[in-house]
Amino acid sequence: MPTGAYAVPAGPGPAKPAGFFFNENVAIPQYITTMSSRLYWSNNKYARTQPIPGWDGQGELLIIPNRLSWMGDFVNERVTFTIEQIQVMGDRSLELKIPYDFVAETQDFTFVIYKMLPQANRGYGMSFYNSSDVLNITDAGTIGQCRWAWEGNIANAISVPSFPNSFCFANTNSSSVGLTYDGSTIRAYNNFSDADGRNNHNGASVYARIALFSNNPNGVPEHNGGFNIYSPNGQRCVFSSYGAPFIVPGRGQVGSINTGLQYPMGLLLPSYGGISGGDAQHMRSLIISGSTISTGFGARMYRGSGITVNNSIINYRTPFLDAKNYFDSAR
Repeated sequence: MPTGAYAVPAGPGPAKPAGFFFNENVAIPQYITTMSSRLYWSNNKYARTQPIPGWDGQGELLIIPNRLSWMGDFVNERVTFTIEQIQVMGDRSLELKIPYDFVAETQDFTFVIYKMLPQANRGYGMSFYNSSDVLNITDAGTIGQCRWAWEGNIANAISVPSFPNSFCFANTNSSSVGLTYDGSTIRAYNNFSDADGRNNHNGASVYARIALFSNNPNGVPEHNGGFNIYSPNGQRCVFSSYGAPFIVPGRGQVGSINTGLQYPMGLLLPSYGGISGGDAQHMRSLIISGSTISTGFGARMYRGSGITVNNSIINYRTPFLDAKNYFDSAR
C-alpha cells in the first residue's frame, strides 16, 4: 500500500468508485471561479482580455474551457476557427485570441478556473504537501468533485447528466475512435475522413470510462458522509471524501501527450480544432490509445471543392487524469 492518507468514496455511480490516496503523486487544485468571455472584433484581431475574479495572483492556474473551436463563414466557404492562445497576463487577467482578422462575428465561451499553490504558500487552513502542495484548503475556495462516473460501451453516442460548472474526462484505449462532448452528449467518431461520403459517426463504438466533475450549485462539495473539512466558522464544507476529488497528475500540450499512465483520462470538448481529409473538414475529436492522448477526426462540418482547409489545433496545455483514482475496474 502506498504511503499517505487513504479514502474510499461512497459515490457517485453508476460505476464502482476506486479508493484514492493523498500522496506525493497527486495535486488537488482549489476552485476559484467560473467566468464567461466574449471574443469580438477589436484592433484588427479577434481578442479579449478580462480580469479573473477571485484570484489573488498566487499559484498556477488550471483553465478548463467549455469549447475551443467553432465553424464560421469566410466569403463563400466554411472554415474552422480555433482559439490560438489562452494566456494569463501579469495583471491577473485572461487573454484569448485567434489569428484570423477577417471574422466579424462574436463568440461566447465559459472557463472553469482552478489554482494549484506552490509549496509554502499555505497561510492558514489545512495542507498536505511535498514539492508542491497536494492539497491546500482554506475558506477561500473548495475542491472539484466527481459528480457522476460511468463505464461501458459507447455506440455512436450517450447522454450524460448536467451539473453547474461541470466538465468531463474520459478514458478509452483505441486509436481508431475519438470522442467529443457538447455539455449533454458524448459522441464517438471513427477516426477517418468523411470526404468520400462515408459517415464517420455511424457505427463508431468504443469502451470508455467517463467522469464528470463540478462544484455543487451552492459552491460546496457534496458531503453525505466520509471525511469532511469545514471552514473556520463551521458553516461551509470545503472538502469531502464522499465523492472523489478532482485530482490532477499532470498537464500536456494538446496534440500528442505521453502521460506515462496506464489508464489516462483526457478532457472532452466539442472540438480541439480543425482537421481536413480530401475536400472535407472536420472538428478534432479526442483520442486515447495506451498512455497517449491525441486528436483525430470528429464531426464532419463541411464538404466542398472550394473549402479553405484549416488544420488548426489549439495551443493549450490540457490537464489529464488517472482513471485509477476514480474507477475500481482500473485498479
